[in-house]
Amino acid sequence: MGNGTEDSTSNIESLADQIASLTKAVQRLDKPKDRWDKLAAISALLSGVFIGAAGIVATSLYNNKQLELQDGQERSRQILQKVEQDARLHVSVVEVVEKYFPHLTSDKPTDRRIALGSIAVMDPNLATKLALYIDDPGLAERLKQVTRVHLRTSARTLPGRSES
Repeated sequence: MGNGTEDSTSNIESLADQIASLTKAVQRLDKPKDRWDKLAAISALLSGVFIGAAGIVATSLYNNKQLELQDGQERSRQILQKVEQDARLHVSVVEVVEKYFPHLTSDKPTDRRIALGSIAVMDPNLATKLALYIDDPGLAERLKQVTRVHLRTSARTLPGRSES
């Protein structure tokens, strides 16, 4: 039985040594923080803030570039539609001039006036220029007057337009 008491005593001494070492460790942990400890805590916080801010800035820049790209594509699409519309209009004018060409070269002044009036509905400037080549004194001036009246009437009847 002597062995049991010695084991108990050695266990108690071992426990006492462990308690003493733990007490010293706790005392070391309780010491006040020096500036390096504070700097380590602050640097971790600041690095998170800076990384988050950099992410926000990068995302914002990327989104702005995407919006600019989309705006540019939309403007390009609108320009292309306008060019296509103008091309269709020019083709229509050429077809009308071609259709009325025999009347434009007719010997009858009435045929020439009707042909030029029809062309003037689509393109008043072209009709005025064509009238200059037709040997009919005053035709170009009369055509300009008719075109002005037609344009004023058209402006009043177009949707979204108000009389000026």
